[in-house]
Amino acid sequence: FLKMGTQDASYRKNIGSILRTSELKQIELIEKDGKYELAAKEYLRYSDTYGKEDASLHQKALYNAGVNYGLAGMYTDALVTNERFYREFPKSAQASEVMLTIARTYELFADNLKAAQWYNAFHKLNPKHQQSSAALRLAGLHFWAAGQNPLAERLLKQSIEEHPKTAELVKTDLLDLYESAPN
Repeated sequence: FLKMGTQDASYRKNIGSILRTSELKQIELIEKDGKYELAAKEYLRYSDTYGKEDASLHQKALYNAGVNYGLAGMYTDALVTNERFYREFPKSAQASEVMLTIARTYELFADNLKAAQWYNAFHKLNPKHQQSSAALRLAGLHFWAAGQNPLAERLLKQSIEEHPKTAELVKTDLLDLYESAPN
């Protein structure tokens, strides 16, 4: 019976699933101990090793790797991992959150153009999200800081039209843009 069971595809699949889930639980314990860098590396290893076998656990592991790199203060690694996550899982439940995290990381690195692009992409894909108004404004401000004033102006005007609750704040931003622009 045991010999037949080990050759059965569904049996092997079930055992594999149990082992992968158990390994993920071990990594979660490392994370709970506050060893974020190690947890991130283990989540990435897990994702690379088992990604093709279980898409949902692959997604979870890759997402958690990005989070843990961020918690460890390893922002470059977090950025690379989050961008990979977004490329591989653009329709996941965490995709919007990851887009904002990527934009904020580029903001942290003072890469205004990339921050603007990610904030703008977030707004376009999530116009009803509670962070959409802020993302559109930040896209405009970062495009401005990147020297792309016409695009910045267009996005700030769009923000005023789409989000009247923040219109006064954005109007102030727009006036600052006009005052700083060369004549």
